[in-house]
Amino acid sequence: MSTKTSKRARNDHRRGSAYVMFLGVSMIVMVIGLSALLAARVQNRVATGTSDLTPARLYALSAIDMGFFLIRQAPTTWKGSFAAGFLPTKQPIGNGTFSLEATFIDDGDGDPLNDLMLMTGIGVAGRARYKLQVQLDANGSLVPGSWQQVVD
Repeated sequence: MSTKTSKRARNDHRRGSAYVMFLGVSMIVMVIGLSALLAARVQNRVATGTSDLTPARLYALSAIDMGFFLIRQAPTTWKGSFAAGFLPTKQPIGNGTFSLEATFIDDGDGDPLNDLMLMTGIGVAGRARYKLQVQLDANGSLVPGSWQQVVD
């Protein structure tokens, strides 16, 4: 084999390894770029969900306020209306909706007029859903310290 032929084979070999190295570096740059795009999408989705949570919480609070309003409107018949399920459901408010649910807690004395009630306000805004719950005594008055966020 002549020296000319061996130099040419070495140069061809070097060109091939440079090409493989260029492809490897290009793949690494592509993976970094795609990872950055994916991270930006996730961050955008989290920011959107967080911005919807505040209005959803306020809508749930509005549902609870609506429950107190209904109690004040019919101070003698509100328990029957709440037990029958005559409560606002998916009422539009702002950019979302609110719903009100009532659950009576049987205290075991056999008299439903003495039972406590859990009033749950549900606010929905965008993808966020927030539930707020409060306990009321037999007269429809707030039980102190009973406000709580409900996770379901």
